[in-house]
Amino acid sequence: MAADRVTRTLALTDLTPEERLVTNAETDAAVAERLRTVRYGDVLAAEGVATVALDDDGRLVRYDSDGTTTPLD
Repeated sequence: MAADRVTRTLALTDLTPEERLVTNAETDAAVAERLRTVRYGDVLAAEGVATVALDDDGRLVRYDSDGTTTPLD
């Protein structure tokens, strides 16, 4: 059986410089990992936001939240 975990919150200012360094490094690693797995176009489309990106041929294309695409000149 897994041990119960106690979670508490501390301000960064309550940590030692070494603890802050470790905390910041762990946070950076977690953010970097999440950035590799998120499909931002899908997230923004779900919010109704149109995006612009290069397609496979290097052309600038608008991607609307309804799934339509429009090449831009």
